[in-house]
Amino acid sequence: MSPNNHNRASKIYSRIVFFFLILTIVAIGVVLNFALAKATIKIKGYTVDQEADVLVEVLPEGSEASSDQVLGKILNTSFDAEVSQEVSQTKIVGQKAAGYVTIYNNYSQNQSLVKTTRLLTPDNKLYRLSESIMVPAGGKVKVWAEADQAGEQFLTEATKFTIPGLWEGLQDKIYGQSDEAMQMQSIPKYVITENDLAEAQKKITATAGPQALQTFNDLVSDNLKLDLTNLSLKYEDLAGNPTIGQETKEFKFKQTVKAYGVVFNKDDLNKATQVKFKNSLPANESLVSADLTNLKYAIVELDVDKGRAVINVKFNVKVNGNNGLADIDKNRLAGQSIGEAQNYLKDELKIEGAEINLWPFWVNKIPSFKDHIIIE
Repeated sequence: MSPNNHNRASKIYSRIVFFFLILTIVAIGVVLNFALAKATIKIKGYTVDQEADVLVEVLPEGSEASSDQVLGKILNTSFDAEVSQEVSQTKIVGQKAAGYVTIYNNYSQNQSLVKTTRLLTPDNKLYRLSESIMVPAGGKVKVWAEADQAGEQFLTEATKFTIPGLWEGLQDKIYGQSDEAMQMQSIPKYVITENDLAEAQKKITATAGPQALQTFNDLVSDNLKLDLTNLSLKYEDLAGNPTIGQETKEFKFKQTVKAYGVVFNKDDLNKATQVKFKNSLPANESLVSADLTNLKYAIVELDVDKGRAVINVKFNVKVNGNNGLADIDKNRLAGQSIGEAQNYLKDELKIEGAEINLWPFWVNKIPSFKDHIIIE
């Protein structure tokens, strides 16, 4: 082989060796990239104050109770309650100007005034009494008065009224005075409304609780004393109660009250409440502390025959956790840039401020292999 041919063959061989060397280096780099590439995603933990809301079951004394239940008993009593309730006025738009007028009698004798007695304003607007009245000497009587005719021309502001039918010498001693303007309205009626009955019910409720409480607390020891939140009250109307639409200024409202008191040890409730709340927390959260000084509870279910009750308990707690840790889908993260991964965590999982680190330094995307994605 000539020297020229030998040199040419050597160069071709060198190029082939160099080419395969480069391929080998690239292959090794690719393998190392896949083997060494790692993404570490740190989800910042949080501590939050919130109101816990749990249901705790009360079982009869002597039952087997779990750590999130309490033992107790149900007391009951019944009694009748009665209150008086004033009825609110119902004003009706009318065709005549009208309003209340106070008739004053500064004379030494009583003065009777019949229905339709005339009342005259200083500008000669004529009104008439709607009913007969007796005004005692030195006294006064409030009465409804209407204009003699329909029409807005009788409207007037608060004013003094003379009584033309009286002897002229008495007109400065016996007269009328309105405190408000005379308006287009009919005489107000006192008609029982739903609101009037509701107000009467409020009065009974306000007195029934303390009465039942005193009865129950006379029966239990000091460490089991009840308060209003231990009570469940049921009300039954008695015959003869007024109904909506009846006309009267005042009415009597009567009900039979059936009261139930749930007796339990409050320390036991505190313990059961914490256990119930801890058991309700998701895997990524834990209870740091519970403030049981302002415990609020109410009876939501009551089974008197079985001696069982369910209490809704609310209290303030401090909870620690890693929000959304269990919801992260590594398949969604694979092959994403840091920015794309953070957008996924923020927009879809509501995870703010996640810290994402890639290794080695030349890696710019999250690895495709899920076991190379570490979430902590």
